Amino acid sequence: MNLQLNNIVRPVRAALSQQLRYTLSQLEEFMAVHRNRSITLQIRKDEVVEQTRKILLGNPAYKNTKEQDNGCFVTNVKPSWWLLGTAMTVRITGGEDSTTIVQVSIKSQPFIMGDVLDYYNRYIQEFLLALQQIVKT
Repeated sequence: MNLQLNNIVRPVRAALSQQLRYTLSQLEEFMAVHRNRSITLQIRKDEVVEQTRKILLGNPAYKNTKEQDNGCFVTNVKPSWWLLGTAMTVRITGGEDSTTIVQVSIKSQPFIMGDVLDYYNRYIQEFLLALQQIVKT
């Protein structure tokens, strides 16, 4: 009898546990702050990738920068010791001509329900301004 009860309870417990994990991940995604912006530059993709690499590796506000593939960088923006770090992704795509699109997106840590001080937009803006200044020179 006890064995039969265990055979019923185990799959139910596993299904409930899986459903709870799925619901929590949806809630984390919903309660995170998302920001993104893109710009188009009239310069070759490989040059933009090189300049992006220099910006991300040369600025101490960008931590744990990883280049995932040709044209995609993931970093953690942490401009101050007392602020939580924030994941920032820079995706660079280019066509056959010298037009390159730079897409920057930020996703906050889970359960950050707002960006009242507009930090995330500022992080994106500061990166894109630095990139535009380097590319223009």
